[in-house]
Amino acid sequence: MLKLEQIVDAIEMIFDEELVFLDKTTNEIVRVESDIHRIAEEYEEGDELQLAEWQRDSLKNALRVFENGDCFLRLPSKYDINEYNIMEEFCQEYPNERISDRLCSLIRGSGAFRRFKEAISGYDIEEQWYTHKQQSYVNIARNWCEDNKLEFEE
Repeated sequence: MLKLEQIVDAIEMIFDEELVFLDKTTNEIVRVESDIHRIAEEYEEGDELQLAEWQRDSLKNALRVFENGDCFLRLPSKYDINEYNIMEEFCQEYPNERISDRLCSLIRGSGAFRRFKEAISGYDIEEQWYTHKQQSYVNIARNWCEDNKLEFEE
């Protein structure tokens, strides 16, 4: 049975230039570098490629995804998740109105993430932020599973 925590862990660890898939037959998480994914699209058996060991593993994963496409589902990317929106939601929903207003003003413009992190540290509310962020990832994972009609356990 697919564990929701497995999906949450996978989407929390997605890098910008990475595609992550779930193998529906094994519930295995498969990671593929975006560049390697593009190479795999054009790869033909016998092609000579100069790849590092980790790139060869990524190529194997990418080829598995292409060869068995119906068995794989792509997980949400960093861009699908949008951590800024999660941060903005936290600021708007924070129960202390004065702190909420201050946080909302700090996340506008360049340097928003840095100012936000400094502010939550100064207000000593990091634990609430990380709880909110974790719950947001759980909700994203749950919705993704439901949208893809996957049975899972909490």
